[in-house]
Amino acid sequence: MAAGLLLFHVAPPDQIEPKLEEMLEKARDLAPRGLLETLHDASWLVNEFLHIHPFEDGNSRTARILLAHFLRLQHSALEEIPPFFLNSCFF
Repeated sequence: MAAGLLLFHVAPPDQIEPKLEEMLEKARDLAPRGLLETLHDASWLVNEFLHIHPFEDGNSRTARILLAHFLRLQHSALEEIPPFFLNSCFF
């Protein structure tokens, strides 16, 4: 591997659905906790989703929506969606 080259491995097509189901099952079990723990859980969720990479296009946008939804479910102080995520030029 060349210096500085990072490889981003995603789930093979036949593993996307089972991996998404596993991720969502684990996410459903995450109870609301303190801010630091919520940030850790939210980071885990987004990272898992992006490594599953279920869509040909739009994974980052979907991950941001997933993050906002998760934070809302956790009743986090961070649950507000920043206005620039809603700007049509980002979709």
